[in-house]
Amino acid sequence: MNVKFPFLKTHNRRTKRRAAIMVMAAMGTTSALVLCGLVVDTGNLCVAKAELQRCSDSAALAGTAVLMPKSALNGGSSNSSAVAYTAWQEARTYVQANPCRGVSQMDLQQDDIILTRYKHNEGNPEQSEFILNSTKYNSAKVSARRDPERNGPIPLYFGGLIGVSSVNAKADAAAFLERDFEGFGIQPGSNATCKLLPFSLWEGLWNARVQVGADEFTHNSQNSTVSNGPDGIYEVRLYPEKLKDAPGNFGTVDIGSPNNSTSDLSRQILFGPNASDFSFFPNSEVKISQTDPEEPNGRKVLYLNGDTGISAAIKDELWAIRGQPRILPIHWKATGNGNNAQFRIVKFVGVTILDVNLTGALTDKYVKIQPCYVTDGTALGGGMDGETSENMFKPPRLRKIKDGK
Repeated sequence: MNVKFPFLKTHNRRTKRRAAIMVMAAMGTTSALVLCGLVVDTGNLCVAKAELQRCSDSAALAGTAVLMPKSALNGGSSNSSAVAYTAWQEARTYVQANPCRGVSQMDLQQDDIILTRYKHNEGNPEQSEFILNSTKYNSAKVSARRDPERNGPIPLYFGGLIGVSSVNAKADAAAFLERDFEGFGIQPGSNATCKLLPFSLWEGLWNARVQVGADEFTHNSQNSTVSNGPDGIYEVRLYPEKLKDAPGNFGTVDIGSPNNSTSDLSRQILFGPNASDFSFFPNSEVKISQTDPEEPNGRKVLYLNGDTGISAAIKDELWAIRGQPRILPIHWKATGNGNNAQFRIVKFVGVTILDVNLTGALTDKYVKIQPCYVTDGTALGGGMDGETSENMFKPPRLRKIKDGK
C-alpha cells in the first residue's frame, strides 16, 4: 500500500527558495556596499581635486603678484634668480594655507612653479604668445600635487575592496600680470575710476632718474631735480619744473573737460578720473594712438590740453594721497602758453607722491614723486611695456594653460 505525503514536497520547495533568496540578498548587499564605497571615494576624490585646484589657483595668483622686483623701478634689470625664489616662497605660503584631504599643510617645491614671459592678446586670447628666453617674468604656472613624492597620495576609504588603496592627483593653474598698455578706458555708465593724475612730466626728466650722479643734476638740496631716496629708489621733482616750450605752465593737464576747474582737479587727484571725464575722448578712451609728425622716433602720442599749473588750492589733496600708487602721463614735448598749452603724451608711468610743499616762495615749493608699481583695471592693452607704459599692471588674473605652459 502506497501512502503519499504531499506536504513534504511543499516544505522542500520553500526551503530551497529561502536559501536562494539569502544568497541573492548577500550578493546584493555586497554589491551595494561596493557601490556605496565607490560613490564615497569618488566624492572624496572630487573634493580633493577641488581643494588641489584651489591650492594651485591661489598660489599662481600669489606667485604672479610678486613678479615686480623693486630694482626695476630705477630702470635697471632685475635678478631673475631672486625673482623666481621670491615667487616660489609666496606661492608656497598660499599652498600651505590650503589643506587638502587630511594634509593640513601642503608643500610646494621650486620645480612645481614655472615662470614665463607671457604677452596677452585681449581681443583674441588664442593668439596670446610666450616670449622665449625672456626673464622679464609676468606669469607663473603652479602645480599642486598629491603623490608619493609630494604630500602623499590621496587615500581611499573603500578602494581596498577593488585593490586600490590610494590615487595620485595634480592640479595646474597659471596666472599673469598684463603690463603692455597704451591708455585707459571707462565706458559710459560705469562706476569705475582710474588712477591717472592730471599732471605730466617731461620725458627727459623722467629718464634722468637712471643718471643720478651726473653733473647736470644737484642732489644736496630739498628742491633737487633728481635724487636718490633713502630706500634706494630715485626721487624726481614733479613741481616746480617750468616748461621751456610752454611758458606759464607747470605741467597740469585736462583729463576731461577742457575747462577743468579746481574742484575737478581736486576730485581727480583724490579719486581719479571717471566715466564723465572719459566721455570727452573718442570711444571714452584716453589712449596713445595719434600720429605726431614732429616726434623724431615715429612714436604715437596722446594730445592733452594744459592748465595753468599746480597751485596751493590743491595742496591738501596732494598731501592726502602721499604714498598711494598713482599713474602719471609722460610727455616728450609741450607747446603753447599757460592754459593753451598742449602736451604730447608718449607714456604712462606708475608713481607715488612722497612730499608736498606749495606755500611760500616758488623756490620753496615742490612736489616730489618716486617710481612705484600700480595696478589699474581700466588700463588698455596694445602698448609695449617700457615704451608706452612703465611700472603698470592689471590685477593678477588666471589664464588658460597653453601647450603645457
